[in-house]
Amino acid sequence: MAQPVTLHLVGPPAFRARLASALERTGRQLVHTDDAHDAVEALRENATDVVVASSELPHRGADTLAAFSRSIDSPAVVIVIGGEDPPSRARLLFEGADDCLPATVDPVELAALVERRCSVLSAVRRASAELTALRNLATVDPETHLDNERGFQARLAEEFRRALRYDAPLVLLLVDAGAEASAAMTKELSVLVRKATRETDFVARPQAASFAVTLPHTSLAAALTVAERVHSSLRASRPADDSAPKLVPAVGLGGFPARGVTDPAQLVRVAQLALTAAKSHPVRIAIHHAADHEPPLGHS
Repeated sequence: MAQPVTLHLVGPPAFRARLASALERTGRQLVHTDDAHDAVEALRENATDVVVASSELPHRGADTLAAFSRSIDSPAVVIVIGGEDPPSRARLLFEGADDCLPATVDPVELAALVERRCSVLSAVRRASAELTALRNLATVDPETHLDNERGFQARLAEEFRRALRYDAPLVLLLVDAGAEASAAMTKELSVLVRKATRETDFVARPQAASFAVTLPHTSLAAALTVAERVHSSLRASRPADDSAPKLVPAVGLGGFPARGVTDPAQLVRVAQLALTAAKSHPVRIAIHHAADHEPPLGHS
């Protein structure tokens, strides 16, 4: 559902009295104020959609409103009433006003313009909501609401760029829930993995494993603690069918910086190698020591 559109009418009492009646007939919520600062705060908090301001506000308040709206890339519309000479109107438009109308503008004409602007704003909001929904379909797994392969790759690439830029450690955990995990358990297991990780960690459902956990600014030693929590949580889960075997999960860890790991794909590869090693290790957790060109070693 589209959000209601809010109008701010900013100016001295006489200015507001002349325009308020026509604007109220648009059916929009109308907020009166004689202080440009109040409208700036509303813009800052995204609490207004259309600002109709007098050019006669003290301390060039209309210029402040227009400039602030543009500086924060606000979707709100700023309409300035006044600025009778072309240079004044040009200045206000350059500052960021969407329209600059003469002080003699007919209130009914202004109301029609505002209504048109509101309709366009509502359409933009609907389109934005639809675009967000389409993006979610493209990047979010509908069953678990975790990012899918596409979302995982995008986030991993972003975190890898940050790690390179700030010379910070980055660890990738790949988790295999085990052959005993049924498709019906996937959603429940995703909740367990989320609970076992930290707020700063990013959990996804990639193609390479049941789950992936990206741990930014984390050493392998610290990531191992998270891996152990994830493993223990999945190991302790109980299938709905009491006769079903317990889960035997495995976790592989790959880290950056490490020799041979120069891009996200290589980080995924070393984590996959570690996951393969973990499946044959008694503890079912393995770290890939790419720096020494050693095969993945199990943690014990």
